[in-house]
Amino acid sequence: MRLATGRQSDSREASESRIFELRRRAAWLVFLVPVLWLGAAPPARSQSQTMSKVPGLKKKFGSGGPTQQVFTGSIQSFDSKLHVLNVSANGTGTAIFPIQRKIKVASISGRKLKVAALTPGANVIVYYQQKGGRRTVERIVVISPGTTPTKKKSHLRS
Repeated sequence: MRLATGRQSDSREASESRIFELRRRAAWLVFLVPVLWLGAAPPARSQSQTMSKVPGLKKKFGSGGPTQQVFTGSIQSFDSKLHVLNVSANGTGTAIFPIQRKIKVASISGRKLKVAALTPGANVIVYYQQKGGRRTVERIVVISPGTTPTKKKSHLRS
């Protein structure tokens, strides 16, 4: 009888372990099926995705607004009478910027400088906006100063 009882307990444990394994697999399926179904579903489309343009936006804001840009290079020349700054970059050529009378000029540390700091050879960063073919300089940051023009003294005595 012991053998029969031992076999019954072994078969009972085996069936319980099978039931436990089936329940565990069923729990995983209950979890994975919705996750996989949601992951495979196509993205929901909203009205903004179907329309390529917003109506009335062009009328309100215009076709193309100004874009802020940056130009880095060294000053070739600065004409204070005509208010024109000529800056050249190593690989991209030169750029000519119209300068307003009250332009903001600062050093790399943020200290305010006068327009007289815009001397040939100075390395600068020019922040400007371009709308169409017109440039408007917002500020100029002097990275390193250029050569300062010195007055020649006459050695001749009269």
